[in-house]
Amino acid sequence: MTVLSNDIVNIPVSNNVINRAAETSLKKLPYLYRGFINSRTLKKRLENSFQGDVAKLALMENLESNGRNVSDDFDVVRTDNFMQPMNRAYHFIMDEIRIESNSSKLPPRITAINDTNLLNMDIKISHSEGRNTFPLFVDYDMAVQMYFEIEHTEEIFVFEDIDNAINYLTDTNENINRRIEFLLSCLNVDLLLYFFAFIDENNLRDLPYFSGTWTFPNSERNYYKCKIKDCEPYSNL
Repeated sequence: MTVLSNDIVNIPVSNNVINRAAETSLKKLPYLYRGFINSRTLKKRLENSFQGDVAKLALMENLESNGRNVSDDFDVVRTDNFMQPMNRAYHFIMDEIRIESNSSKLPPRITAINDTNLLNMDIKISHSEGRNTFPLFVDYDMAVQMYFEIEHTEEIFVFEDIDNAINYLTDTNENINRRIEFLLSCLNVDLLLYFFAFIDENNLRDLPYFSGTWTFPNSERNYYKCKIKDCEPYSNL
């Protein structure tokens, strides 16, 4: 398994994907929890939610356009009105494969999608106590990693008055379509998305450095070491 720079594939982001991601993120917004990064503001959580929904929906749309059977999108089949955290590990199913979709901005000190240092970054595969024996992926079969060509410090949304904006966006009594329109009018970046790699459990366990972990500052979560360059490219999906 090897991933090289020329294996990186652009995943188109359609207007339909952007609008659906905005709607889904706004429905989640009043209930978004801080997650595993303790210092996240509500605006940051909104940006993270939107970014993740864009990546997931764009990938699903791309796979469908290439003849894959895509189903069981969690945000479509959930029955909690977006009021609870995601209660399963995979985002959707491709054919019969349960997919965990990971997406990120460019890491600090990396400013271009073709920077080969990205191949030394890790796919975000969560580790927790008791999960270092089978089944490692508790509830999914494959993890994928995508990156937006957005610098680490760039804001996805810019609001003139952040407090009023967040109050308006979280107000479920306001018309959802107007809130979507307002949110997208504040979009501050081009949503250029790239698929880097994927890996399944067996291949992860075969890595020579398997069982090593890493984490973010202020994070409550650890991740397995799993270098993108040691995974599989989009062409092998």
